Amino acid sequence: MGIAVKATVVALALALGACGGGESDPTAEAKASALTDEIEVLSVSPSVADAGVPTAFMIKVRYKLATKSSGIIYLGFNGSPERPDSYRLTGDGTVVSGGAGTITLVSTTSPVAHLYPNEFRAYANLSEYPHLDSWSPLASTVATIVVKPMASTTASAQAGALASLPNGATCQMGQCANASGQGTR
Repeated sequence: MGIAVKATVVALALALGACGGGESDPTAEAKASALTDEIEVLSVSPSVADAGVPTAFMIKVRYKLATKSSGIIYLGFNGSPERPDSYRLTGDGTVVSGGAGTITLVSTTSPVAHLYPNEFRAYANLSEYPHLDSWSPLASTVATIVVKPMASTTASAQAGALASLPNGATCQMGQCANASGQGTR
């Protein structure tokens, strides 16, 4: 059998093996999983807070950065009853190296009592570092914070307290942008 025929047979065997007739390849699945960036909230403290009262939150996250050599983890909170899936990032983020780890992020904000119960959430995202002014996070996660409403506090006043957070970057539907329009790191 000539070299060209052997190469064709090997290529055909590899192609058929890749198709697998509907069977999954555990080795390929393990390789794909190894190249997935992940972030997960392990704990939130405190997990219950008073609406409109500045509260220091400690959010412990586990991350796996598999596709980049360095990344940055941001923390944010949702602050508008009209847009509960929009998050304002706080602080400058924490730079991490490729691999896996656990970190605790700390930020102070005034929780918002949303129109629906349990819609105040902490948001953490793992992003490439450095990145452009407009970017898509590599992975993100949310954790619900129970907010005890205050009778004298309106939702708009609470949202105003959140608007004064540092950094000013926002994330919505998997897209993030800096308010300043200047480069991030």
